[in-house]
Amino acid sequence: MSDRFSRSSTQYGPLVVVGSRRQSAVVPPSVTVVPPSEVPLLSVPVPPSLAPPETTSALPHRERITAPSPAPGPALRKLLLVSMRFFIRRSCLAAVARVLAPCFVLCAPTGEGYSASPVNAETIAVVDDTEGTRLALRRTLERAGYDVIEGACGADALRIARDRPPSLMVLDVHMPDLMGPDVVKRLKADPVTRTIPILHLSASFTEDSDRAFGLDSGADAYLTEPVEPELLLATIHALLRSRAAERVAERALQTRDEFLSITSHDIRGLLQALRLTLDV
Repeated sequence: MSDRFSRSSTQYGPLVVVGSRRQSAVVPPSVTVVPPSEVPLLSVPVPPSLAPPETTSALPHRERITAPSPAPGPALRKLLLVSMRFFIRRSCLAAVARVLAPCFVLCAPTGEGYSASPVNAETIAVVDDTEGTRLALRRTLERAGYDVIEGACGADALRIARDRPPSLMVLDVHMPDLMGPDVVKRLKADPVTRTIPILHLSASFTEDSDRAFGLDSGADAYLTEPVEPELLLATIHALLRSRAAERVAERALQTRDEFLSITSHDIRGLLQALRLTLDV
């Protein structure tokens, strides 16, 4: 299989295999193995009879051909996707590759127990006027693998959000210059910072009415101190998962819009391949 992958990569361009660690042992160094969860996928079925046998025979029966959403990188000069069940003819690839990816992806079946860590650690801003609280939060977050930026007041929160937008902000409610809800309103009103998830954390405002006011002001979550590290981290994980899902949806919409802008000639070629699939 390694030789087949090498031959395909040389002839048609770089390949990325989406699969398990087990599969990484059977592909050459020129082929990258990444987990399925890191790649938004799109499949286009066409007749298996169109796929060259010398490459389809190298792939397991249930593999499918997919391509990730747009990403920076050199464009492929030669493009070909092959699989037992999913194949796009070379004549139609220009239409697809223009909007989908700088390279195509061979995607193995999911559910193989592959658990991947993010390539880059998430950055969390901790803004609190109490140094001891910032220190405790930093230790908890860094032990969990996050990068931490600190701020001591509302002005710091606004500056950090604009200059170095974090993945999430843990924001105190009571601060000397600006109250937390006022900071949240400003951040949510700014197109540059409005997508940053904000977790309010307070030792002073602990009533249900305080939580309701904080959430109504735009905060994405509200916790009171003292808070167990497990609950803090679980809340942060949930907020980051939600934001990641929003980004995937945004990329999907962007990909759809770009795909719809393809020239009518390229679309006709793609539709012809799809019609052939329905006839098989």
